[in-house]
Amino acid sequence: MVDIRFTHLTIDEITRSSGVFTGRNQQVSWRAEGKHTQGFGVVEGDHNTLSHHVHTVYKSQPKKDEA
Repeated sequence: MVDIRFTHLTIDEITRSSGVFTGRNQQVSWRAEGKHTQGFGVVEGDHNTLSHHVHTVYKSQPKKDEA
């Protein structure tokens, strides 16, 4: 078993719908699938402050002739 411990961890960016998770975990018959959906968008300008974020991605329903 591997035991990795950090005294300090700084995260500058989380992209491609990734996350940081802590605790015990075990992967059995692990597999990965791909889908990339992010809802943050772009923040432009100087001295912007973001707090108490809530991001939602709405998936539009395909038109009947596209399904």
